[in-house]
Amino acid sequence: MPIQLPPLRERLEDIPELAKFLVQKLSEKQGREIKISDGAIRMLLGHDWPGNVRELENCLERATIMSETGLIDRDVVLFHANERPQTGFSAPVAVSKPAIATDVDFTDPQLDERQRLIAA
Repeated sequence: MPIQLPPLRERLEDIPELAKFLVQKLSEKQGREIKISDGAIRMLLGHDWPGNVRELENCLERATIMSETGLIDRDVVLFHANERPQTGFSAPVAVSKPAIATDVDFTDPQLDERQRLIAA
């Protein structure tokens, strides 16, 4: 018996609860406290969501990796590069560029995956 689920773009009221659930799941996976701001949730609500819940999860996972403080805010929520955010802004949200680290030892066991990614 087939079960028909409407796409995420037709269930916008589910996004805040899904986002909070996924952030909690990612927090446990990364072993650090992660929170999501109301501004980031509003930004997620404004996106068209051509994909489904997996696209939302991937978006939040990218945001958690890019968040230095553990707070997912509007400045770390990025959608696909070829899409414009549906938030009313005329330009995509800019992310500040970190300083270049030239003396990072990528084999150092003290570095976690996030630190290696940022250093790269």
